[in-house]
Amino acid sequence: MKSQRKTYIVLSILVLLLTTLFASCELNRVERIGHSTRDSIKWEDSAYHMVQIMDYYYGNNMTDSMELFAPKAMDFCQKHKKWRYYYKIWANCAMDMVWSGLFMEAVDEAKKMQENALSKDHSEGLMYAYQVLGIAYSYQKNMEEAIQCFKRALEQCEKVTYPGSKFALYNYYTTALCESKKFATMDSVLTDWKKEVDAYPVDTANANADVYANWHYKYLRALASYMIEMKQYDGLEEVLDSATYYEEIDGNYPSCLCQLATSRYQFAMARGDFEEALRQADRIIEISEDIEISNYILAFRYRSKAQEALGNYKEALINLQQHQELNDSILAAENSEQLNTLNKRFEVNELKMQGERDRMKAEGRQMLLVVILTIFAFIALILFVIVRHRATVKLEKEHKKLVEAYEQLEIANAKAKESSRMKSNFIQQISHEINTPLNILSGFTQVITMPGVELSDKEKEEINNGIMENTGRISELVNKIINLADTNSQIVIERNDTVEIAQIANDAIHNSGIMAAKHLTFDKQIPAEVANIVLTTNHKAAARALTLILDNARKFTAPAEAEVKRMGEDATWDMKHALLTVHSDGSQVCFTVEDTGIGIPPKEAEHIFEEFVQLDNYYDGTGIGLTVARSIVRKLGGDITLDTTYKDGARFVMTLPL
Repeated sequence: MKSQRKTYIVLSILVLLLTTLFASCELNRVERIGHSTRDSIKWEDSAYHMVQIMDYYYGNNMTDSMELFAPKAMDFCQKHKKWRYYYKIWANCAMDMVWSGLFMEAVDEAKKMQENALSKDHSEGLMYAYQVLGIAYSYQKNMEEAIQCFKRALEQCEKVTYPGSKFALYNYYTTALCESKKFATMDSVLTDWKKEVDAYPVDTANANADVYANWHYKYLRALASYMIEMKQYDGLEEVLDSATYYEEIDGNYPSCLCQLATSRYQFAMARGDFEEALRQADRIIEISEDIEISNYILAFRYRSKAQEALGNYKEALINLQQHQELNDSILAAENSEQLNTLNKRFEVNELKMQGERDRMKAEGRQMLLVVILTIFAFIALILFVIVRHRATVKLEKEHKKLVEAYEQLEIANAKAKESSRMKSNFIQQISHEINTPLNILSGFTQVITMPGVELSDKEKEEINNGIMENTGRISELVNKIINLADTNSQIVIERNDTVEIAQIANDAIHNSGIMAAKHLTFDKQIPAEVANIVLTTNHKAAARALTLILDNARKFTAPAEAEVKRMGEDATWDMKHALLTVHSDGSQVCFTVEDTGIGIPPKEAEHIFEEFVQLDNYYDGTGIGLTVARSIVRKLGGDITLDTTYKDGARFVMTLPL
């Protein structure tokens, strides 16, 4: 019996081992089949299809469907490591929060995406994260943070293959720069953008023509906005025409057509064509009604401004009232929509909680009661924390606003005091500038009219020269005051004259009298190949601006005269000097005036162009010459700057477009 029992035990063990071995082999076979089957499935296609569904929900504002579909789609992409689609879906969800007005939630979601992408070193994920952050900050009017985020997103684009992502970011980036008035940076970004977009020429026979046309349209639209902000109207019409051409290929989307009409409206207002501006405002209304409601409302504001400029004040008032009424109604609708969104989110949470309660009922009523009480306590705590947090944030914002308002008030007060001081100095200087030549003229008049006075020809010539010189001083002062009044006006200087560069330089030298100045030596250097170049500009205005710069050089080398006289009339080796040089780079001409006078500190490089500014009251002058000169040149499409690298005096550079 014992031997039979042992035999039975051994056989049982052998059967168990064989069964285990067979089961293990079968399991390995099933796993191999499973791996083979999974490898044969194209998960890339499935993930791409899910992204298309999400884009459809996102583009049609189907928030409910998107919130239900997104978690499953993200889980699928995460499981199969399809990260580019994973982050695209995540970005759509975060952007939907932005459009719903949930800016803080969108920022938090984007930061989570950023941390996740950093952990995987995934460039496309980082690009989407920074893009969402930039857009959220833009809508909060935190433009400095927005600009930094768009810049970082563009840096990540260097590792992203699809160029459309980069062009979309360029669009957001330039918009933020334009709103922040960072035009120097915007100019550089536009240059880079143009190089990128030129690599994709539009061929209507190409299947991607509409996509490439959209990229070109976005660049040209940004360029037009930049030119309008910088008041660079030469060539703006051609830019807008090109943008219109590409948008026709793209499909004439209402939002894009509204943007083009808005740019044409701004251009028309800037050049004073108010009838055209009114037509463009009406076109915006026609395009955007029932489609682009924000543009539709804004168009009535545009109509009001155009009507006002035309003198139709009644129509302007009616349009302004329409704008206000529509704006109020859309604001109420947006508030209602945000409330509905929050209600829907709350309802979804309630459904989840109900499902949790149903599951817990199966485990026992007592446990259900405990869990329900815990959940409600937790929700109450969260709501309490949220309320406290929002109250704290609101108080901090209000405090920040008060601090900023106080700082702005202090700045405004300081500016007002400085303005008052400069105007007082200006009035005193004007009084001195007028009284001095008037006293001289009065003295000459008394001499001439004295009975029995006989004057020699030389004396008559001297008196005549004195009268002409002092009459000219008064006339020059009056001209400066008139020019100063024009600096803040919207007067457009016509550029219809064709004139040689040398002619402008010679006229300015003659009008400034710098050649006749006894206290300095003056020279000009105008190469022959430059002298005969013909400019299309306003001859009188260009010569006037250069005259004022030369006059400035003549004035602020004046103390050298006293030194020369003390040293003797022949000691000209210590005299100050001034130099005018002219050169051209093919697109513009540069007039450079340098002197060996008292010079200007680099920190005052922009301050000296402000009205009534005099850095040294020892010298004669009104403090408006440079202000007038820069205003004239900028209206001619150029600029005047101080070269701060020059240390032997002052060097001003005046540029004019060819």
